[in-house]
Amino acid sequence: MASSSSADKPEDGACAGEGHSAVSEFLGNVELPATEAAMFAVVPLGWCPHLEGSVNPVPEGGLVTSTPCQQSGCEDTRENWVCLCCYGVYCGRFINEHMLMHHLESNHPLTLSYADLSVWCYPCDSYVHNIALLPAKRAAHLSKFGQDIPE
Repeated sequence: MASSSSADKPEDGACAGEGHSAVSEFLGNVELPATEAAMFAVVPLGWCPHLEGSVNPVPEGGLVTSTPCQQSGCEDTRENWVCLCCYGVYCGRFINEHMLMHHLESNHPLTLSYADLSVWCYPCDSYVHNIALLPAKRAAHLSKFGQDIPE
C-alpha cells in the first residue's frame, strides 16, 4: 500500500494501520490528544473499512451490559460482547467463543466488549476506535456505570 496522509482511507479494502509507521498515521481520523492516545495499551485503528455499513444505530431501549450470552445453553455473563450490526450478545473467546462463532456465521465484523468497552474488528484482526462507535460505547457506558462517558 502506498504511503498516505493520516486523513486518507486505506486503498482496496485494506485495514487501516497496514504500512503505517507513525502512531498519528495509524490512528487515522480519530482526534485524540497525544496524551490520550498514550492511554491505550494497544493502539486501536482509527478507521477500518468495516465501519461503513456495519454499525447500526443503538436499539431504542439502549444496551444492557449485564445481558447473558444468547447462545442456547450458555447464558454466561463474564466476558460478553455485543455485535454492532444486530446487537446480539455472545460470550468471548476465553469463555465459549460464541461471539466468534456469531461472526463466522453472520459475517458481522464489529463487536463491542462489555468488559472494557473496546471494539474489535474480526476481518481487520484489530481493535478500532472511531467516532462512529461512540453512540454504542456511550450506551454501554451508561448501562455499566450509570453515567455518560466523562468529557
